[in-house]
Amino acid sequence: MHRFKRQTCNYSIIGLMLVGLSACSSENTNDIENDSDDQPSPSANPSDLPDQPTELTPADDDSQAPDESPEDTQVPVGPSSDTSSIAGFWNLTQTTSEGVDVVYVQIEPNGQLTEFDYLGDNTGNGRDCYIIRNQQIVARGADQYDIQNDSVLPGSDGSEDVMILVEDGSIVFRYFALISAPEGGNELSPQTALFPASDLMIDNLSACE
Repeated sequence: MHRFKRQTCNYSIIGLMLVGLSACSSENTNDIENDSDDQPSPSANPSDLPDQPTELTPADDDSQAPDESPEDTQVPVGPSSDTSSIAGFWNLTQTTSEGVDVVYVQIEPNGQLTEFDYLGDNTGNGRDCYIIRNQQIVARGADQYDIQNDSVLPGSDGSEDVMILVEDGSIVFRYFALISAPEGGNELSPQTALFPASDLMIDNLSACE
C-alpha cells in the first residue's frame, strides 16, 4: 500500500505538470495566432488585405501645396504724375454677368485715384455703403497711362499701357484684354470703354465701417 500511494502521488504530479505544459503550449499558440491575424499571409488576395494609408508625395498632398495668394500690388511706373487731362469724378457703373455694378472714381490731377464701390448693387452684399480704395495712375506720354494693377479702371490688370482720353464730357479707355480665341487658347483683343462724368457729391457717399 505504501508503494501504491507513492506511485499515485507521482502520477498526480506528472498529471499536473502535463496540464501546465498543455496550458503553456495553448497560451503560446494563441499568441502566435494573434500575431498572424495582424499580419496577412503573403498568399492572401489583395482584396482580402486591410486598407493601407496612402503616402502622398508633396505634389499630391494639398497641405504641402504652396499658398495661392493674390498677385502682389504693382505700383504704376511712369515719367509723370500729371493726370490733369483726365481728372474728374467719373461714373464707372456697368452691367456685368452678375448684374449692375455701381462704381465711381475720382481722378486727381496728381495721379491719385479714389474708388467708390457700392455694396448695395447686384454684385455687393446689400449694404447701403461704399468700399473706398486709394490707387495710383501715372502718365507715360501720348495719352498712355500705367494704372495700379488692382484698380477698377479698365485695362488695369493688363500688361500694356492704357490709352485714356476725355471726349465730349466722357472718359474713354482703350486697352487690350486677354480673351479666349475661337481656335483655342487666348489672344489679345482691343477694347474700348466709355463712361460719363458724375454729378454726385462725394461727401454724400457713405463709407462702409
